[in-house]
Amino acid sequence: KLKCADVLIEAKAPGEMEGKDIEKAFWQAESYASRQYANLIVLADGEKVLLYPKSKDGIFKYSNNPKEYKWEEIFSNPDVFNKLRNTILSYRKH
Repeated sequence: KLKCADVLIEAKAPGEMEGKDIEKAFWQAESYASRQYANLIVLADGEKVLLYPKSKDGIFKYSNNPKEYKWEEIFSNPDVFNKLRNTILSYRKH
């Protein structure tokens, strides 16, 4: 049976996405996202959320500058929360 996910979310513990650990988390998520035919990777830890959309050529690229949101701003600013939510929802296929 074909498995599909519109969005793949990779959650890490606080502090697990610093420096080279972000790249490691990205490639781990990318391997799952590619097999699930996802269009967006969301990496999250205790401090931030990073969004990696699939590029125009149909692949995920770590070198693309991800959109970054801090949890503090997500929870304190309804506009930021809504922008994040709407961005994620825009990747739904159905």
